[in-house]
Amino acid sequence: MHLSDLRGKPVVVNFWASWCHPCTDELKYFVRARDEYGSKIEVVTVSSQLHDVAASYLRLWNIDLPLVEDLDGSIAKTYGVPPIPVTVVVDRTGTIRYVSVGELSWPELQAAVDRVLAPAPTSTQPGGVLR
Repeated sequence: MHLSDLRGKPVVVNFWASWCHPCTDELKYFVRARDEYGSKIEVVTVSSQLHDVAASYLRLWNIDLPLVEDLDGSIAKTYGVPPIPVTVVVDRTGTIRYVSVGELSWPELQAAVDRVLAPAPTSTQPGGVLR
């Protein structure tokens, strides 16, 4: 999976690890976002743990979220991820619109997603020539 493949749709990217309690506590919010927003957004989790460690954790707890294994840490490095958990919300154009460092709450995630789903503002000024 490449994030560029998801261009055109808002994406929530969560950097986490199975040993990180705040990380695992907030996984329920990403499942909820996927369930509530449906096809309007994509949710992707990223882990730098050894192969299949994070995937095994997700399977064990019946958490159905897409997982990207960042085995060499290159994705985290590209995003400049400090210590986890980190959540990034990317808009339809691929621009990062929100970053949360540390455990986030449902209202925080919901507000970030709602902002990227909101229609672009339109001008309220009538057309014409400035004088």
